[in-house]
Amino acid sequence: MTASALYLGRVRHRRASEPVREFAYPVWHALLDLDELPELDRRLRWFSHNRLNLTGFDDRDHMGPEVSPVRSKLAQWLAGRGVAGELGAVSLLTHLRVAGGVFNPVSFYFCRDREGALRHVVAEVNNTFGDTCCYLLEAEGATVRAEAGKVFHVSPFQPVAGAYRFTISEPGDRFTARIDLLRDGRRVLDANLTSERRELTSGGLLRTVLRHPHHGLRTLALIHYQALRLWLGRAPFFPRPEPPAEAWRTRHG
Repeated sequence: MTASALYLGRVRHRRASEPVREFAYPVWHALLDLDELPELDRRLRWFSHNRLNLTGFDDRDHMGPEVSPVRSKLAQWLAGRGVAGELGAVSLLTHLRVAGGVFNPVSFYFCRDREGALRHVVAEVNNTFGDTCCYLLEAEGATVRAEAGKVFHVSPFQPVAGAYRFTISEPGDRFTARIDLLRDGRRVLDANLTSERRELTSGGLLRTVLRHPHHGLRTLALIHYQALRLWLGRAPFFPRPEPPAEAWRTRHG
């Protein structure tokens, strides 16, 4: 059995400011031990690393569009933010490519030291404009509770202002993540993800894809549908500003 796994669950988004909106939908993610990628490529019939398959993981989709391994890019990114010490095991909770396509609103890197203790979580956020930005969160124990100022444009119906409050559990039999957007002392938006672990096997992967055949496209369609509802509801509109210096263009941006 590998440390990598599937997580099947549900995500709920809730907007507290006018116009108020709430919606939920099923999601699935892969938790990938980055050191296991070559083994997963060999063992899983429907998964490939940096090659086209029914599902796959491409290093160019994460931590910048360079061809180098994502673990190396992550280590370089952490070093640039003063994180010293040798990096131990790293697990990434993310959407896989399906038939060559993917969109990840947010992925989470769980970074451990050489003794196996969780030290940091990196939240890698993508917007639909082709930009990516990461937030570095300190871990204390099995649950991460951290705040970070919002510096990155995600939705045209929310300004780049306020702070995120992250509450993230270390993946186990279950995984939960909550992100609250706080502004002027109150919550204006929150997203909640709750999912359960499944073994990562060829059969389980195929069944999951057949159950959710258009996962990435569906996520994008839901984002644009909810944006249309907000526009029709006359929600305040905020044009995309220049991305912060620490952001980058995605591979497909």
